[in-house]
Amino acid sequence: MVGVAQVSRAHTKLLNSANCIRYTMFYPLYPIGIGAEWWLLYRAIAPGSKTSAVIPPIFYFCLMLYIPGLYSDGDSRGMSTNAETGSYKMYTYMIKQRKKVMR
Repeated sequence: MVGVAQVSRAHTKLLNSANCIRYTMFYPLYPIGIGAEWWLLYRAIAPGSKTSAVIPPIFYFCLMLYIPGLYSDGDSRGMSTNAETGSYKMYTYMIKQRKKVMR
């Protein structure tokens, strides 16, 4: 007969393995997913322009959210570069989460 402690250890080992896979596979999969999203949105601009003239500027704006860009930092000099936007921010957030979970 299988003891409760054995089942608990097996369950914990399985969860640890699943977390390891989850927080490691995003390294190759996240850039692929972001690239695919970006490409699909880019490809939707031409068909969207047939529907409404408002769609292309909105889609171009959304595309720019994926890459590091400019932000207003409240400085008197106005705009400055910032790498805290779009996909970069989400990717680095996942790296921080992985370090936190995999301790």
